[in-house]
Amino acid sequence: MLRVAVLAWSCLALVAMAQCTNSSTWANSPLCWDSRTHQIICACGEACDDTLGCVSCQRDAECAGNTGDGGYAPALFCVEGACSQCRSNADCAAHPVVGGAPAPACWTDHFCHAACTSSQDCPPQAVDDEPAAPICDTVTGACVQCIQSSDCPADQPVCNRYGECGCGSDADCPTTAPRCAALRTCVPCLDASDCGAGEACDNTVCRPACHGDADCGGDTPVCDGDGCVQCATDLNCGDRPATPYCVDYTCEAAP
Repeated sequence: MLRVAVLAWSCLALVAMAQCTNSSTWANSPLCWDSRTHQIICACGEACDDTLGCVSCQRDAECAGNTGDGGYAPALFCVEGACSQCRSNADCAAHPVVGGAPAPACWTDHFCHAACTSSQDCPPQAVDDEPAAPICDTVTGACVQCIQSSDCPADQPVCNRYGECGCGSDADCPTTAPRCAALRTCVPCLDASDCGAGEACDNTVCRPACHGDADCGGDTPVCDGDGCVQCATDLNCGDRPATPYCVDYTCEAAP
């Protein structure tokens, strides 16, 4: 919940500093552009980072007004596009107690926590707004996503200096998903130039290009944005009683 509050504060601070406009620099970045709706996806007050996509901060100065409350350390550092408490354990040393408990370790979420001594102390799955950090780095006491790149999945193949899995550039990605997208995830495409002839990039997936449902057929009869998909809403799954819910453009048995 602390992370949510900090992100909300960051957005409000940036809105106060800048008018909410659709910058042409956003429109030119595929990381901040929805190819289906042809709309900028950054929220009011967010900026577009060439590597991270939509971010709530780009420099520490934008986090300076966040003083912390309720015993929590202030989130004064802009890390990975969000106001955070720490980049390393050294930042936690200035506020050794968080919420009444010792918190000397900077975990992979860039907030100060109690030090771990084994991976049993770490969250194996994402909980609320906290990301999964299943590995204990016993040298630093931080719960992280990875210690080396072999700990990472194929679509987020590189372990960075913060113990996070992701890609830093297209060069890190496999041929099956050659583009490094927002949230440092490798995807098949970011725009139509990444796809073959007659295809469009629809939500990072190359699909047959279309201008209306008449251009689609077979198992992908619906034109959604620029690409043919199986469904855009549950209504498109009405003739499929076993899979009546539209989930990520595919008719599924459960929402």
